[in-house]
Amino acid sequence: MLVVYLWRNRERYQIASMTWLKAWGKRGHGVFPLIATMLRQWRLRAVGAKIGVPAFISPCKLNGSASKLIIGAGSFVGRAELHLHETIIIGENAVLNDGVSIFTASHEVSSPEFATTKRPVRIGAYAWLASGAMILPGVCIGRGAVVGAGAVVTHDVPDYGIVVGNPARLLEKLRAKELCYVPAFLASPLRAWVGSRSKL
Repeated sequence: MLVVYLWRNRERYQIASMTWLKAWGKRGHGVFPLIATMLRQWRLRAVGAKIGVPAFISPCKLNGSASKLIIGAGSFVGRAELHLHETIIIGENAVLNDGVSIFTASHEVSSPEFATTKRPVRIGAYAWLASGAMILPGVCIGRGAVVGAGAVVTHDVPDYGIVVGNPARLLEKLRAKELCYVPAFLASPLRAWVGSRSKL
């Protein structure tokens, strides 16, 4: 549970010092957003979602069964739209910014019956999906890959690859391969507890 994790891994200061007072002030200020994300995670787990600890999840729009959602430890999920007709797996320490949309179902345009097709989506560890990115059914986003703001991704993105545009195209530039941050701790309600102790 998130609250237990934060308590055990909290940054400790000398009691009544100025640093201690500032830290507890920040913790108090962030208590309501922290409670909100804990309740959100509890509700998702109650209907079958698998969520690692720690994680930070903003209010999301979920369409389909939450039991098809897996979120790895350390991940940050902004105000995303997740269409869970098939499985969505979000790896550890991934970032989904506000406005990201992930689709796992579509319609077969050559089908006279407008048949539905469903395919899972996998987001690799340390992947970063920027605001407004759209991921289509069956796509795998590799470890450490970056999907630019507003990009529409129709094909797999290799590890550490960077894609931009509509349709998304792969840039020659690669992302750094030595990634060592925990996106969940970038959210101030969690950061107030762990401070500089930002590694899992």
